[in-house]
Amino acid sequence: MPEPSIDYSCPHCGESTTYRLVPEVTPDSAAVGPPSEIPSIDLRCLRCGTSETYKVVPDSARTAS
Repeated sequence: MPEPSIDYSCPHCGESTTYRLVPEVTPDSAAVGPPSEIPSIDLRCLRCGTSETYKVVPDSARTAS
């Protein structure tokens, strides 16, 4: 099964980049339970350096708002 990815288009210069999502393996990665906060991801444009932070939410939560 292929790893998930994010297709990102920079809102500043329009450059498109695909980021591959890979699991972060840490000693705490075995912890199970609801997260205490909504995770976020920082994406940086490889061309112009613009950086933006996005919250990671389930698609169903986005459409319910």
